Amino acid sequence: MLELGVTQWTAALAGFLLLCDNALLTQSRFILMESMLLMFALFGLLCVLKFRHYHNRPYCLQWWSWLSLGSASLTCALW
Repeated sequence: MLELGVTQWTAALAGFLLLCDNALLTQSRFILMESMLLMFALFGLLCVLKFRHYHNRPYCLQWWSWLSLGSASLTCALW
């Protein structure tokens, strides 16, 4: 949430609401594959948000790193 530009209080509230989500608790209790899917999808989203910070400096090392990590993580989420 901080990468989207919201305040720290809003980001903390969003993190708390995500931790208290009943669907996540149920999925982790039954050890389903959706928790891994959610992890890869959220990490891929974070990588894409970090990648957007380097739009003014394309083709630098960080640009390639975040692009590669984001595409690999989102590919794992689809697979």
